[in-house]
Amino acid sequence: ITVFDANVTGVAFAPDGKYLLATSGELLYDKNNQVVVKDGKHYYRDAAVRLFDVANGSKEVFRWKHDTIMPGTSTFAPDGKHFLMGASDALIRRWNVDPQAKDGEVYYKGAGYAIASLACSPDGRWLASWGPDYSVNLFELATGKKVRHWPLGEQFGSLAFAYDSRHLAVALGTGVVLILRL
Repeated sequence: ITVFDANVTGVAFAPDGKYLLATSGELLYDKNNQVVVKDGKHYYRDAAVRLFDVANGSKEVFRWKHDTIMPGTSTFAPDGKHFLMGASDALIRRWNVDPQAKDGEVYYKGAGYAIASLACSPDGRWLASWGPDYSVNLFELATGKKVRHWPLGEQFGSLAFAYDSRHLAVALGTGVVLILRL
């Protein structure tokens, strides 16, 4: 696999193990060690989404690179045909697993907060997201329609679906794990 020029912010395997998805990036600093900001936008170094074909020698087959968007979290849809990425611009983007794809379609536009965690349910019905607005959103994966919103009021960091796709675990920063029934 490639040696990245910045921090790797997330990784995900395709359900069949053929592809590996990796996101990377970090703030860009100038020669005076100041964060680079132009027109009110932060700039990032090696902010990218990369898709590797693990079955064929871990060859990089796709790269989406952006100077002003920091990719954070990523996940594959259970069918292995799509992957999703959440980023600093409060968008969730979705790509087809296709080396010719250039830009991901906007799947969801958040409320100005970075998307920090994504999880797909094993049955392919749901996508859950978390952002620093201290809330969890639940979407129909196929349509992108938001069906639930849980304002939890505190910091947390990870989401995981149960194998039956009927429960979502949410890890809170206070050491509590919530089980949300869907």
